[in-house]
Amino acid sequence: MDRISVVPTAPPAGESPRDVETVFRVEGLGLYYGKHQAIKDVTLDIAARQITAVIGLSGCGNSTLLRTIAGLEEVSEGSVEIGVRDVTFARPRDRDIAM
Repeated sequence: MDRISVVPTAPPAGESPRDVETVFRVEGLGLYYGKHQAIKDVTLDIAARQITAVIGLSGCGNSTLLRTIAGLEEVSEGSVEIGVRDVTFARPRDRDIAM
């Protein structure tokens, strides 16, 4: 089965992971197209000023994950938080992010 890897960078120099505020959180994210599960149980935290890459083979869900986070695909399960706001079911324009 093809898999997506989410590769975070280390915290900025001089900061430990505990010092950095989480500004973006995805928890247990899942997406179905009918009976086909396109995304399965993705969980990640992204800290302020952290660069994160989504890596995987063509067709394994990279773009679908990003589209779901951006609100362009409807979440089947799990949640998406930006800052302290749960935006799981917010319209894309109300999320104040870009892809």
